[in-house]
Amino acid sequence: MALPLLTPDQVASRFKRYDQLLQRRSTYEQKWQNLAHLMRPSRASIRWHYTPGSPRTQQLFDGTALQASHDLASALSGSFTSTEFQFFGLKMRYQPLNEDWETQMWLEEVAQRMFLALQQSNFGSESNQLYQDLVVFGTGCMWMESIIAPSGGFGGLRFRTMPPGKYVITEEFDGTIRTVAREFSLPAHACLSQWNKSCSDKLKEKAEKSPDEMIAILHTMQPFKDRQSDRQQFESRYFEKENKTELAATAYRNFRYLVPRWDKASDEEYGSGQGDVAYPDTASLNRAVEMRFKQWAKAIDPPILTVDDGVIGKLRMTAGTRTVVRNLDSVREFQTSAKFDVAQFQESQLRQMIRNAFFADQIQLPDKPYMTAFEIQSLLEIMQRRLGPQLGRLKEEYAKPLLTFVFEEMWQAGEIPPPPPLMEQAQAQGLATIDVQYESPLTRVQRTSIVTAVERTLQVAGPLAAADPTVTDNLDTDVTFREMAETNGVPAKFLRSTEARDQIRQSRQEAEAARNEAEMGQLQSGNLKNMAQAAQSAGMVPKEGA
Repeated sequence: MALPLLTPDQVASRFKRYDQLLQRRSTYEQKWQNLAHLMRPSRASIRWHYTPGSPRTQQLFDGTALQASHDLASALSGSFTSTEFQFFGLKMRYQPLNEDWETQMWLEEVAQRMFLALQQSNFGSESNQLYQDLVVFGTGCMWMESIIAPSGGFGGLRFRTMPPGKYVITEEFDGTIRTVAREFSLPAHACLSQWNKSCSDKLKEKAEKSPDEMIAILHTMQPFKDRQSDRQQFESRYFEKENKTELAATAYRNFRYLVPRWDKASDEEYGSGQGDVAYPDTASLNRAVEMRFKQWAKAIDPPILTVDDGVIGKLRMTAGTRTVVRNLDSVREFQTSAKFDVAQFQESQLRQMIRNAFFADQIQLPDKPYMTAFEIQSLLEIMQRRLGPQLGRLKEEYAKPLLTFVFEEMWQAGEIPPPPPLMEQAQAQGLATIDVQYESPLTRVQRTSIVTAVERTLQVAGPLAAADPTVTDNLDTDVTFREMAETNGVPAKFLRSTEARDQIRQSRQEAEAARNEAEMGQLQSGNLKNMAQAAQSAGMVPKEGA
């Protein structure tokens, strides 16, 4: 929904607030710049300006932290929000609805359509970029939008990860991020194509004379309350930064930025990542390797000591040349006595500490030809314990708003089938709240404790049941089986509904009763026949006509 443009005074107020947020962010910029040089060179344009395509690793002499942070980001991307397997499911908050088979099938169908939309978008590549920013800098930012198809319907999803130093954020009362402003640049012709009527005269002139000149654009998004619906919405506004001209204004039902934070102090807005933990060791290692390289150069091509006026002519160091000296002791090598073994030992310790800071010992599989299921389960449990707090924050600040956005966009576009009748009745009573259930390996470990407890109990119950069969009366097998199947991620379409199950059992009981009745009738008929024959043979049967 389009919004009216702001007045010049209101535009000036928006830029003033943006400058204030920039001032608050400035205390983090030097730290981010240092982290970027050693762990994320592609994001080094925070305080320094790099020409696109220029090398950014001149100050990097060791890539341990770069590789370790990349491995942690890849592990999170592949195990928490991977596009290779469906990492989430949907459940109703009102538990009786989850027992309805039609509701279960509808929830699975919706989850599959949502995941397919994510698979067909650029979410996989952009989410990996966000994880790399998250583990190094502690804060990530991603823009979400839905594409309008040429026919006017739903055309898919599109995501874009924002580099640190290009956006500012501020928290609401509850600690959530609901206000984001970011800077980016577009060619003048692209600005004119997107916002033709709202562009300033200077921008139009630039688009005619130098269409490829980059124009700085400011985008802001913040909440506001709609007067008609009395519902909180979010206004998205684009400004031409140089001329402070508003280009476009749109209202959205949901917030379109994802701003997850790895860890956060209570009095800070921006987060801190594992890069802060590994930075002292990384800086020390980088400096140590740089010094060792200098010693290597001296060892390979050592400096030469000469006696004053001991060389006649020039000192020639290339192969096959001749140097004339007054005395054989006039020229000799300068011995630096560098202890490379000590340096390498210290470097190995620093590398191990850096890898541990990025959980390399937990996220990498052991060097073994095979692993048992118990070993894999134990490894996942260790990862869950180490990453548990971060996973909780990622669920709340990343996965939950992401899936809420996808659901609402597809619902508004008519890409989600209508709910079953029972769910519509629950919706009328305010009981149709949908919750997300994560199905990634790391989050599934958090739920497998129930299955593990049941399996251990059944192992103990086996010997006890052999001695006393009445022990099994304590176990509700139907509840146990369905709970274990749900926890293990078995789709609802593979299970019968409770009504169908009870109907099958009733039919089986009726058939069993009919079979027993038929067998009883045959048995009684046979007994009567045998009794008649025995009586006749004993002369007890009356003669015919008597």
